Amino acid sequence: MIKQKQDSLIIEAINDFERFLIEYGLPKELVRALVENEADQAPMPPGFDKIRLQPSQLQGDGLFALTTINSGELLAPARISGKRTPAGRYTNHSPRPNAYFQPLTNGDINMIAKKQINTGEEVTVDYRQAGSVNGVGLRCNRQEMIETLRLRFTHHAPNITVELGQFLDDALQSVGYLPSIPEMLDRLHVNKS
Repeated sequence: MIKQKQDSLIIEAINDFERFLIEYGLPKELVRALVENEADQAPMPPGFDKIRLQPSQLQGDGLFALTTINSGELLAPARISGKRTPAGRYTNHSPRPNAYFQPLTNGDINMIAKKQINTGEEVTVDYRQAGSVNGVGLRCNRQEMIETLRLRFTHHAPNITVELGQFLDDALQSVGYLPSIPEMLDRLHVNKS
């Protein structure tokens, strides 16, 4: 039963990554080229040893917790002096992220645990939130974002009736991006399963 739930979450994350690409009109080849660009990468600074790089079921390599990490804890810097660290390069996407990117006043970005991350668990962020923090300024396709919301509500909150366009407008106004599944359901005070 646990394996089946894990497989379901992996499929959900992969499908939501595809939706993210469609919403922002990003071809996979372009994203791959940007991610693999070594010109903007920096090594992880010393002292950040609670995560390690290893193969991921989501995509390529990912970062995994070597110990239990508490909610609100700094995992690692994701960007330093305009360059991505392994945390900024290898953190995979999930619509149910356990971490988020936090901008600093000097332009750097930290990765913070959004909730407790257990030993062996993959660290994930929501790329929509990450994009809003990184200031990439990508324009989204409103109709595709509404379709993503429709799919999410159909799957996660089928008994909730909400005007999707208004929900999207409210989310974009308040946080600047389409929120992750837990945040979306929290906004509606829905019990998350």
